[in-house]
Amino acid sequence: MVKTVFLTLLAMGAITQPEQGQVGLIDFYGYKGIGVDAVRAALPIREGDQFPGTRSSEEWKRAIRASVLGLIGREPSDVSVVCCDSGLKYLI
Repeated sequence: MVKTVFLTLLAMGAITQPEQGQVGLIDFYGYKGIGVDAVRAALPIREGDQFPGTRSSEEWKRAIRASVLGLIGREPSDVSVVCCDSGLKYLI
């Protein structure tokens, strides 16, 4: 059985996208059999970090993919960054 990790940010009603903000939530889907805590610890970004900071959104996605690949031996099925939750925080 192939195990996959989905990292998805969901929009929750924000109208505008801030240039800089914070990561509000990093959510996982399709992670059965994978230690989410270990994956979360391996990620190069944390909830509460400034986003996008000095990297572009695409650079963050590549870095996240690489960290998951390094940990579990496979890239995540998807990495999405969505703006924003009700507090204008990014979701990954």
